[in-house]
Amino acid sequence: MWRELLDQMPPRPLAALAAVSNLGRDACWCGHPFAALNLYAFGRFAWDRHACPEQVIRDWIRLTYALDEAQEEQLLGVLENSRSVYEQYTAPLGLCWMVQPETHYGPSPYGYEFMAWGTYNRADRDAAGIDRTASGTGHVLQFPPDMAALYSDPRTCPDELLLYFHRLPYTFRMRDGRTLIQRIYDDHFEGFCRTQEMADILRGLNLPLPDAEEVHERMERQLRNAREWRDVINTFFHRLSGIPDEKGRLIYP
Repeated sequence: MWRELLDQMPPRPLAALAAVSNLGRDACWCGHPFAALNLYAFGRFAWDRHACPEQVIRDWIRLTYALDEAQEEQLLGVLENSRSVYEQYTAPLGLCWMVQPETHYGPSPYGYEFMAWGTYNRADRDAAGIDRTASGTGHVLQFPPDMAALYSDPRTCPDELLLYFHRLPYTFRMRDGRTLIQRIYDDHFEGFCRTQEMADILRGLNLPLPDAEEVHERMERQLRNAREWRDVINTFFHRLSGIPDEKGRLIYP
């Protein structure tokens, strides 16, 4: 979606690109062996914004590891989908990051909710999200007119930004027919399942890597974290809304 919008913007004689570095003091500079891909991709896209994301990932895999074709395809799938998986169990639908303050690790629905610069969700018994349209905070007016119009209408706003730009009742019907609360439940359950699938793929790869043990340890840590996010956030919204999961899955009371 963002690439399509970027391509629609008029060309400018001067442009700049900035990012927050993921370099740190770990022996593995990026903290995770796979996180080096982020730094590599930033450099590639800084020079060529039209570069193919899949090809960039393939190039990094081939420059970093000696894998056969089948292993490369499996690792490509894990890396290509990792961001959307993480987003699905932490901040789906544009819900602002409900994370533990300071450490930014693990769920805390009200962690930053009442701070002056918080990442707000404004969830109560009736609704969730923030009205950032012209009739709300007005934040949407900072975007080009075409994008502002797209984001201002919940019928056209991309799902991944819906609760960032709109405050909606839990009974709001999504474009796929599900209610908002059911979509929240489904995303957190599915996000955990997709994390489990990534862990299974990595275990089955038998990666010929010097850092394979660290990769698996961190993947198991992410799986535990995804389970915690699923349970805490689903319980949070279940208690507020009082609306059960239509599929009867376990949500802690």
